[in-house]
Amino acid sequence: MSPYLKRVKVGFVGSGNMTKSIVSGLVRGNQDEDFKISKNFYVSSLTEERARSISKKYDVHFAKHNDEILEECDWVVLSMKPQDLPDFLNSYGKSFDENHSVISLCAGISTDSLKKELPQIKNLARLMPSTAAEFGSGVLGLYSESKSFTQDLSQYFKSVGSVQVVQSEDFLDGIMITAASGIGFLLEVLQIWSEWLEDLGFSKAQSEEIAKQGFNGVSDILKSSKKDIYQLQAEVISKKGVTLAGLEAMRSSDLDMALNKGFEAALRRSHELSKLV
Repeated sequence: MSPYLKRVKVGFVGSGNMTKSIVSGLVRGNQDEDFKISKNFYVSSLTEERARSISKKYDVHFAKHNDEILEECDWVVLSMKPQDLPDFLNSYGKSFDENHSVISLCAGISTDSLKKELPQIKNLARLMPSTAAEFGSGVLGLYSESKSFTQDLSQYFKSVGSVQVVQSEDFLDGIMITAASGIGFLLEVLQIWSEWLEDLGFSKAQSEEIAKQGFNGVSDILKSSKKDIYQLQAEVISKKGVTLAGLEAMRSSDLDMALNKGFEAALRRSHELSKLV
């Protein structure tokens, strides 16, 4: 990490799961550096208990008021729910100055909308992370009109996962829905998998363990192979075999249609949220 980035003070407004995942991932991913990155973090929240919990667990600064974030930090991460963003901007929008850089994690809220509320900000970015950032395996969609800020953010967040820079923020919805919301979709499949095993007579603990390990196996295969997904799937399918029989039944039930409906519903909700600011 560059000397500049080691000095940057980062304030998280909001202390939900995404803040926790990013802070945890950054702390974990920079343990071998010659500085303690957590000392540069500030966290505030409407729910003081949550912010204090993150502060204690990861040794970051607890900011009782958002004013402290704006006074102390170079980068301000808008990590609240999109529904809470308008009230925050109404209260603190004029307190930002041109020296602040702003990173929005708020789903659906466009940079144009943020510019109207924060016209003084030169460096503005949208970042769409996933909770897997906590383990260094997240996918982070990144959009900013500033090339230098994009480069800084790409370097800063690379320890928490794969940073995917997009040329249009329209692509951020796709990353958010497939990589962030996608975690929830995949866990839904694992629940169905586990419940089917329970119906066969396995205990709940056994069922969950089998489902988890099965998914871990897929993850390991994907990590270790350079083949595409279709090739990897073909390797586990035998003609007239068990896997093919199951897949044909799933396909005849329009599994792809069900998933696509889920993606489209999530996309519609993102567009609804974009109208909040």
